[in-house]
Amino acid sequence: MLREWAGVVRRLVMGFDAAMMVVSFVAACAVRSAVDGAAFAQLLATHVWLLWVIVPTWIVALHTVGLYESIRYAPYWTVLRTLALGHASASVTLLGVLFMGHAWGVSRLLVQAFLVLSFLTLAGEKVVLRTLQRWTRGRGRNTRNVLIVGSNGLSDRYLDSLARHPFWGLRVIGVLAEDASAQRRLERDGDSLGRGRRGCASGPPILGTIDDLRDVLVARSVDEVALAVPAGCTSCIEAVVKTCLEKGVTTRVVLDLSTFGPHRGSVEMLGDVPVLSYQTTPPPSLATLAKRIIDIVGAGVGVVALCIVYCLYATRIRKWSGGSVLFKQVRIGQNGRRFVLYKFRTMRAGTEDERLTLSSANEMEGPIFKVKDDPRVTPIGKHLRSRHLDELPQFLNVLQGDMSLVGTRPPTPDEVAQYDLRHHARLAWRPGITGLWQVNGNHAVRTFEDILRLDREYVENWSLSLDLKIMRKTVWRMWQSDGW
Repeated sequence: MLREWAGVVRRLVMGFDAAMMVVSFVAACAVRSAVDGAAFAQLLATHVWLLWVIVPTWIVALHTVGLYESIRYAPYWTVLRTLALGHASASVTLLGVLFMGHAWGVSRLLVQAFLVLSFLTLAGEKVVLRTLQRWTRGRGRNTRNVLIVGSNGLSDRYLDSLARHPFWGLRVIGVLAEDASAQRRLERDGDSLGRGRRGCASGPPILGTIDDLRDVLVARSVDEVALAVPAGCTSCIEAVVKTCLEKGVTTRVVLDLSTFGPHRGSVEMLGDVPVLSYQTTPPPSLATLAKRIIDIVGAGVGVVALCIVYCLYATRIRKWSGGSVLFKQVRIGQNGRRFVLYKFRTMRAGTEDERLTLSSANEMEGPIFKVKDDPRVTPIGKHLRSRHLDELPQFLNVLQGDMSLVGTRPPTPDEVAQYDLRHHARLAWRPGITGLWQVNGNHAVRTFEDILRLDREYVENWSLSLDLKIMRKTVWRMWQSDGW
């Protein structure tokens, strides 16, 4: 019955979308008529044939992107993003048909107005329909009966989510415990599962154990089964899914993505293969795209500053160092990739091998080398380092994609050779010109473990606002000549 009703709703939504296309087209004709004074009726009659192309094109495009599938759990943003994708593909198709059909007589202004108005009207329609659906489900209509299998922390988290989203329209009819001992525990504690949830005076009733699943599915009206058992209970998961498939009931497996600590877990599709992914860095998103755009724009400005500083200091750098203006060094980047890092030369040429003789003066503990008053640094090099101007050539590395404006410090190969396995986590992120270590502990931090802690703090709490905060503090330190 639910599937039949879903089919009716799907056809109704398609009808609404087709009506929005017609309304948008008529409105576009009105806009075109108002702009140049053309007769509205004549303009509409001349171009009305376009609707035979527009309506099926948009319906097929929106169906292809999945907008007519169940979106019960999707937030507004996801619906609008899916609509934008379908609208873009339909727009390209329409323009392609007009071009291939040599429809030169079609008003370009009319088409442009239609593309804008149709998206706005479709978006408004989706928002209104979505709001009505949420209002209806929040009042107990159009609900789905859910049976929870499992009585552990995952079940509690699932119930919490349902309590926070009453507009999903999911009604828990009961719980099946993992085994008899879990059932006795729940009954002894007074059905404590779900107690205290928003709008829930007591937990859902305990209907038995997993062994009773078949009988419960036959005796009760169940639309979905939420399987929330420990990941190690593979046989339980397989048995429950098979039973639900035999009965024709939808099964949703609740995953515990916190198994490996704070790392980001997500479920995604690789083609037609579903995979569960764990990663320390955020997945591609609008935020990560914005970070790369900021990198490119910031590096473009930085290259201008690089050219100015080069013209001002190149002669003195050559004079004091006896070598080239730019110093090149192999560093380790994201996930162990090697790249050549550029800096202004601040030491005398040919003294890189003297590092071993200065090992006793190293002010850092662990696989990292830092000497505040390094005798190899030239007078002009000290000046450049005090203002962090020696880092300016790294904007070239940012443009090449080897580095970011903000990230973790790129280590040298000999430093990485001394790493423990856990130290490599800091290499999961693209290295940066500046970072939390530089703005919070460049002078105070003296151990590699503290640097690793700051790098992990950056990776685990990354956001665009954090990057902007670090860049602001970096500019302030440069202004204060706070460098060594």
